[in-house]
Amino acid sequence: MGFLSVSFYKTYYYFILVWIFDILDALIKGIFEYKYYDKNDFPIIVELIYLICLNIGDLLSGFLVLYTHKTSQSVKPKEIEDNSRKKSHIQLIYNDLSIKKNKYYLLLVISILELLARSTDFFYFLILGFNKIRDGEITWLISIDILSRILFSHLILKRNLYKHHKLSIYLTIIGLCSMSVCAFIDIQNYELMNWPYFIFISIRFIIYSLEDVINKLLLINKFLLPQDLMLWRGIYDLVIFLVLFPILYFTKFIKYKFEIDITSLDLFFQISLIVLIIPFLFLKSFFILKVIYIFTPQHIAFINAVFYMLRLLRCRISTGDSIFLISIDSILLIIIIFSTLIFNEMVIINSCGLNENTKVGFLIKEEKEKEDVEVSQDELNKTKESIDDKNE
Repeated sequence: MGFLSVSFYKTYYYFILVWIFDILDALIKGIFEYKYYDKNDFPIIVELIYLICLNIGDLLSGFLVLYTHKTSQSVKPKEIEDNSRKKSHIQLIYNDLSIKKNKYYLLLVISILELLARSTDFFYFLILGFNKIRDGEITWLISIDILSRILFSHLILKRNLYKHHKLSIYLTIIGLCSMSVCAFIDIQNYELMNWPYFIFISIRFIIYSLEDVINKLLLINKFLLPQDLMLWRGIYDLVIFLVLFPILYFTKFIKYKFEIDITSLDLFFQISLIVLIIPFLFLKSFFILKVIYIFTPQHIAFINAVFYMLRLLRCRISTGDSIFLISIDSILLIIIIFSTLIFNEMVIINSCGLNENTKVGFLIKEEKEKEDVEVSQDELNKTKESIDDKNE
C-alpha cells in the first residue's frame, strides 16, 4: 500500500456533468451581461431574469416526476407489493412519525434558503448599486463554503470528525488565510470600496451550505427523489416570488427607479439566451442534487472549488496579473481542493493513522476481525477434536 490511495467510482461522472453545465451557465450569463453592460440599470434586470429562469428550471423537474410516476405504474403488482413492504420496513427501522410531520416544513425552509441565496446579487444591486469586483477576487471565499458544509453536516447530520477530516479542515483554513492575503494585496481601490459585496457572497456560501445539508436530510431520511425535491422547491419559490416582489414594488420598501429603454434591446437575442439557459439551469440543479443524494454535501464543495479555480485563472489571465500571483493563488487553491479530496476520502493518506477511520479502513478492520474470528473458531475446533481423541 502506497502513501496515497485514490478511490474512483463510476458515479463520479456526475461531477463532470455539473462542471459542464456550470460553465455553460456562466458563459451564457456572461454574454448577456457583457452585451448590455453599458445599459443603465441592466445588471438588475439580468439578475431578475436569471431568478425567473432558475425558478422555471426547478419547475421543469415536474416532467421527471411525471415520468417516474408513469414508469412506476407499469411495474407488476407483485413487485409493487414487495417494494412497498421493503419501504415500510425501512421506514419502521429508520424513521418515526416526526419525520413525516416535518417534511413539508423542511421543504419550505430549503425553498426560502434557495431563494435567498439566489437573490443575493439582485438585492445587492438593488440596494447598494452595481459592484465592479472581478470574479477572481471572490474566489478565496470558497473556503467559507467548505467549512460551512463541514459545520452544518456535523451539527445537523451528526457526522463524526476523524483525524483525516481535521487535517482537511486545517488545510482549508490555511488556504483561506493565505488566499485572503493575496486577494487584498492585488485588489483594486474601486473593488475595495465594494467591501459589502464580500459579505453578501459569504452569506450566500453559508446559505447554500445549510440548504444542501438539509437537502441531504430530505433525500435520505424523507425518501425524496432529487426531481421531487426540485419540484416542491420550485413551487414554494414561485409562490414566495409572486408574493414578495409585488409587495416590495408597490410598498416601495426598496426605493429604486428602473430607467431602461426596452426598445433599444435586442429582443430576439434576449429570448434566445433565456430559452437556452433554462434547460442548462435545470440540468445543473438536478445533477447537483444527484451528487448530494449519492454522496454528501461535502462533495459539492469539491465541485465548487474546482469550478472557482477555473474562474480565478480566467480572471487573473484576462486582467494581466503577474505570473507570481497566478502561481501562488493556483497553488493555494490546489491545496484547498486537495483538502476536500481528503475529507471526502477520494484521496486517502496511508500514514499517521489518517486512513484508520475511512470507509476503506473500516472495511480492512472488518475483514481482519472476520479472519480473527475464523482463526479462533478453527483453534476451538482443533481443541475439541484433541479432547475427543484423548477421551477415546
